[in-house]
Amino acid sequence: MESFFPELFFLSIFAPLIIRVAVALVFFFDARQLWGVETKSKTSSISLVILGLLIGVGAFTQLAVIVAAGHVLYLSATSERSVFKNKLLTFLSLAILWSLLITGSGGLAFDLPY
Repeated sequence: MESFFPELFFLSIFAPLIIRVAVALVFFFDARQLWGVETKSKTSSISLVILGLLIGVGAFTQLAVIVAAGHVLYLSATSERSVFKNKLLTFLSLAILWSLLITGSGGLAFDLPY
């Protein structure tokens, strides 16, 4: 079946950029929510901010995605105040991270596209 808007395919290089920024914003929101709880949560908040920055700008994307997936699973299992307690959000975040691991960082990133 043909696409309704084939002239938009030239923008496909920017699709991972949108995905990267979206997951980075979720990480920043969770870091802000966890910041004031206790020392362990502050450590998680700092690591979420660092991972969000790395993924958001596209630096060391595949390595950051692997670490971020582990951190999401850790927060979903241990933290009561994390947004990753929601199983659907955890599943969608892991799916996005898996997509970034496979496809790479896309356009406007510090990683090389190959």
